[in-house]
Amino acid sequence: MPAPGQRTGVKSAAMAPSSPFARLRRLIYPGGEPGRGERLERTALALLAGEGCAACRLADESSARWVGYFISEGNAEPEVLDQVRASVGPCGRHARRLVAARGGPEVLAAVSAELAREAGHRLDVRRPWAQCPACAREAWAEGYVSDTLLRAQALPSVAEELTRRQGVCLRHTLSALPRAAVRGAVSGPGLQLAALAESALRAAEGEAAVARVCGLDLDARARADGLRGAALPDRSRPVRAWLLAVLEQDACPSCAAEREAERHVLEWTATATGLEPWELRFCAPHLSTLHALDALTGRRIALAAAGEWASALRRFAETAARADARGRLAGLVGRGEPEEALENLLGNRGCRACDVARTAGARMNALVAAAVGERGVADVYARAHGLCLRHVEALPPSGRAAPVLATLRARIATTGWELDEAIRKRSWFARWESTGQEASAWRRLPGFVDGVDRVI
Repeated sequence: MPAPGQRTGVKSAAMAPSSPFARLRRLIYPGGEPGRGERLERTALALLAGEGCAACRLADESSARWVGYFISEGNAEPEVLDQVRASVGPCGRHARRLVAARGGPEVLAAVSAELAREAGHRLDVRRPWAQCPACAREAWAEGYVSDTLLRAQALPSVAEELTRRQGVCLRHTLSALPRAAVRGAVSGPGLQLAALAESALRAAEGEAAVARVCGLDLDARARADGLRGAALPDRSRPVRAWLLAVLEQDACPSCAAEREAERHVLEWTATATGLEPWELRFCAPHLSTLHALDALTGRRIALAAAGEWASALRRFAETAARADARGRLAGLVGRGEPEEALENLLGNRGCRACDVARTAGARMNALVAAAVGERGVADVYARAHGLCLRHVEALPPSGRAAPVLATLRARIATTGWELDEAIRKRSWFARWESTGQEASAWRRLPGFVDGVDRVI
């Protein structure tokens, strides 16, 4: 019994009413709430439950959820709109996904007016391009899967399931290794993930090799369809006449040059013989595109890439093991050789198609900047599509001639007016007005922003 006048304190646990959260936890976990290790195990096994690479699958689900959320309510939230404006709209891959979803075209058309204003502001004030919000969600999902599997790999059930599935695809294995680094050296779970990837790459054949090297890429066929008809005018004519013919096309000339270069290098890879190994190195998106264009060639190059990456992973694991053994004796774990091994592995990621396309775009940019100073070319340029915002920003300050900036500013401003007009005509008070070409302005805006990369 408490002494007279002494406060009895809080009520006992038996007398205190249970909180709604406590009741909810008892409903979710009738047998008692699991511990941290058990939750980690359940999460890792759930990630590994589906088919294919766990990181690819969760990334695809995350971007699909973002698209659905953006259509349903995100397009009206200021924070989400700020993110979309910072990237001047979703990337081409996610813009196509957004348009393919129910209600997506209407939402993108309504948001495009804000994107046109943002693109116009960037002509006056240079700003960094933020990551596409859907791509950011994918990056978060990929990192979450990597961290979860690395932490849960010590659990027997997770290790057994991970071994049965032979880890994750090559792209996500390489992105997980820096996360497994401890003082510069890759930890045991990271080395085990690399060993699983090596064994999977050595055993993969045919379509399995493509899936292991490239991962999941649902946009590859759309990119391949966009490359099939990519062509510039015949180059047999003089340079000035050829450039005037290029400017007559309704597209950014530098973007058109990049697209044609990509198509040429991929087709050449499919038909040429006796190519050097470095000429067969492609990033995962370009290898997926090649596979969509020519499945037989895609499988052949994916098989060669799988063998090359398997050997690179073996050398990396052997170097890390030797450095770890020497470091334990000398007390130098995580210094010198392990960092170099990881840097060498991750640095071996050049893409032949990316290099060719980048060079073609830069050369066309330089040609336009050099020729637009002539009055005849400038007059034609003023009536043409002109360079997109991405390629105008890539020009040096001395190459941004008045016709280039003025033409792009006018194109973006006119398209912005069309987008505002389309919004006005969709209102109740203007429903009696007939629609015109302004209804499709949202499809033309990406060509002035990022050209080929964002074409819908």
